[in-house]
Amino acid sequence: MAVHAPTAPRRRWGSTVAGLLVLAVMLFPLYWMLNTALQPASGLLQVGPVPSKIDLSGFTKALTDQGGNLLTSLLVSVGAVAVCLAIAAPAAYGLARFGLRGSRTIVFGTLITQMVPGIVIANALYSSYVDLGLVNSYAGLMLADASLGIPFSIVLMRSFMVSIPGEVIEAAEIDGAGPVRVFLRVVLPMSRNALITSGLFAFLFAWSDFMFALTLN
Repeated sequence: MAVHAPTAPRRRWGSTVAGLLVLAVMLFPLYWMLNTALQPASGLLQVGPVPSKIDLSGFTKALTDQGGNLLTSLLVSVGAVAVCLAIAAPAAYGLARFGLRGSRTIVFGTLITQMVPGIVIANALYSSYVDLGLVNSYAGLMLADASLGIPFSIVLMRSFMVSIPGEVIEAAEIDGAGPVRVFLRVVLPMSRNALITSGLFAFLFAWSDFMFALTLN
């Protein structure tokens, strides 16, 4: 009787090749942008597929002209991440752990806030910022950009913190840890993956923001 070789390895190789092809297509614009930047003296139509001579003058000029703006964007984005996680992490823990009445409604309402257009929020914030003296300030822009990531971070971290075994928290409480210590020493370390993911998305939201930066500065 003929014995047929298993086809699972072939299927895995096929999936790997297909995934690499899709990845190559998705990363090609990034590669072409870098390739063009390394050949600033060439016209767009004369750019070869591979740089024949690497020229970093374009990067030098960009850093010289826009280096200060880059540092400002980095400072605002990092500050927005810090504010976002400082607010979203305790809120997510409270919604996940304490069984608050109407917590599902709160989570749903949090998701709804992401559907509000940014220009509406920016116009509403401007009048408040004028009264608070936060217009054209780093702190005001950090707070505004943090608001872009807080709803998403709350929903993401809450879904992760719900899965933390209650026995672990109860064991810490039996050992004498208070609610704040349990949150800082037990919950946050166990939720580091969710924290990192939330922080990355909050950074991207703040880094790509234009509406708040234009309206509030």
